[in-house]
Amino acid sequence: MGATVLNREMKIRRAITLLNCLMAFSLLLSGCATGPRYEYAGQENSVRVEGPITPFQNSEYYGSSDVNIFLVDGLVADFEASSPGANWFASKQPLYLAPGKHTLFLKIAEIETTKHGNFASGNRPTITVQFAASRVYRFTANLSVDKKAIDVTLWDETGGTAKRSSVAKWTFDSNWDYTRNFTGS
Repeated sequence: MGATVLNREMKIRRAITLLNCLMAFSLLLSGCATGPRYEYAGQENSVRVEGPITPFQNSEYYGSSDVNIFLVDGLVADFEASSPGANWFASKQPLYLAPGKHTLFLKIAEIETTKHGNFASGNRPTITVQFAASRVYRFTANLSVDKKAIDVTLWDETGGTAKRSSVAKWTFDSNWDYTRNFTGS
C-alpha cells in the first residue's frame, strides 16, 4: 500500500512540475512578444481617429492605399486606419488619442495586380501631427498617377464625411521604381 501511495504522489508531483514549467515558459514568451502597447480610453475631449469603412470602403473617396498607424509616440498601436475594398471583419473601434502633438509611425501599402504579376508600393514614414480636442479624423492615401509617390491626407470629419476638410497632406516616395526594376517589368 505504501508503494502505491508513493507512486501516485510522484505522478502528481511530475504533473505539477510540468504545469509550472509550461506556465513559466508561456509567461516568458508572452512578455517578450507583445512589448508595451499604446492604450488610451476615449474621454470627453478625446481625439478620435476612424478606421476603415465597413463592410466596403470605396477607394475613389477614401483612398486606394492601406494606412496602418503602427506606433503612437513610440508605443505599438497597430491600428488599421484605412483599407480599401472589403472590410467585413475590420474592427469598428476607433483609435482614441489625447489632444495635442503626437508622433505616428505609419505603414502605407498598395498592391496592384497586372498581367505581369503583383506589384507592391509603400513606405513607412514617421509624421508628427497636432490633433485638436473633440475632433474626428481619418487618414487616406493614394498612389499617384505616375506611381512614384504616395499622397497621404489627414481629414477632419467631425461634421461628417460630406463636410470633411483637409487638415494636413504629406507626399512620400512609393518605392514603385524599385519594385518595377526588381521584377523586370
